[in-house]
Amino acid sequence: MNNELKYFTDGKLVSNSGNVNIYKMNGDLFVEDGRMNLISSDSAKSEYIWQLGNKPKGKCLVLGLGTAMVPKYIMTIPKVISVTTVEENSDVIKAISTIVREFDKLDVKCDEYLHYLYSSTNQYDFIFVNCYYKVDNSTIPYIADIITACKTVLAPDGVLLGWLDINTPEKYIDTFYKLFDIS
Repeated sequence: MNNELKYFTDGKLVSNSGNVNIYKMNGDLFVEDGRMNLISSDSAKSEYIWQLGNKPKGKCLVLGLGTAMVPKYIMTIPKVISVTTVEENSDVIKAISTIVREFDKLDVKCDEYLHYLYSSTNQYDFIFVNCYYKVDNSTIPYIADIITACKTVLAPDGVLLGWLDINTPEKYIDTFYKLFDIS
């Protein structure tokens, strides 16, 4: 693959809603917010699979829809009973729903993450936090708030994980992992 290719110039626009555009390039989907800020990309699939491992089980919750790759993958794990995905941006949901064949099998809720977490009566055995686009000083407080709220719906023996982009600066990695300490 040519490293000079850019999804928003060389890819094909396959769906959009509001300010959300979805491009396809080299078989991968790329979701961006209209200002060429990449929200999600199928090209990170191997990273997601590696981070998720065999941890998903029982009733699962995914915060952030992206390309729907993560909830679709989690649904394939035998230990998983159900997957609920919460996405704040209705334009992401509308745009991805037009191109993901399995979308009707996904349980996607449009709600603010904190509102959903604090108002839900559900308990989840596995929660994957994937609703931020980078880990740095500007996003760590937000991620910390989300994690605190996640703990209110996490089953006693549940697993709480967050997506860590391989491009995260090393100085934020320890802080990020400490946020997910369940002890």
